[in-house]
Amino acid sequence: MKKLILFILFAVFVFSILILNLTGKVKYFVVLTDSMAPVITPNTIVFTKSTDFYNLQEGDIISFYTDIDLDGKKEVVIHYFDSYEYNENETFVRTKRYNAESLDSWKININNYIGKSFFYIPKLGKIIRYFTSIIGILNLIFILFVFFLIDFIIKSENNKHLPLFQNKRILI
Repeated sequence: MKKLILFILFAVFVFSILILNLTGKVKYFVVLTDSMAPVITPNTIVFTKSTDFYNLQEGDIISFYTDIDLDGKKEVVIHYFDSYEYNENETFVRTKRYNAESLDSWKININNYIGKSFFYIPKLGKIIRYFTSIIGILNLIFILFVFFLIDFIIKSENNKHLPLFQNKRILI
């Protein structure tokens, strides 16, 4: 019974994270690389909230979109804010990895800025990634089905000795 309660609590936790992400007020990301280790390690869940692009301070950990591989697809990156750079009429953010001497090669504008990171849960990201995948969702549904089936069978076995129409009213 304890395992079932823990499983349900975990499922509620995962569902809550997904709901927060869908509202857009708070987004979560699972870190896949070690670019911010040891501060943020792979499989850490990072929660990010939208903050003012023009009010960042050196050392803030921010999330943003950029094309890392230069393949035309933007990925989410979580790095340290280092400084602002101004170019004609546009402001860019410059970032760097943990403990890096040089800045990242990309320049982030306001349209690619997601927000500032404010909370981290280490090691739980692997589980979240699994349960938000198609296979994970199907497994979750299957496990819940098995629990309900077992519960139904146990209740049926316990009620076998009762007459068929006990506690049932028949209106004529």
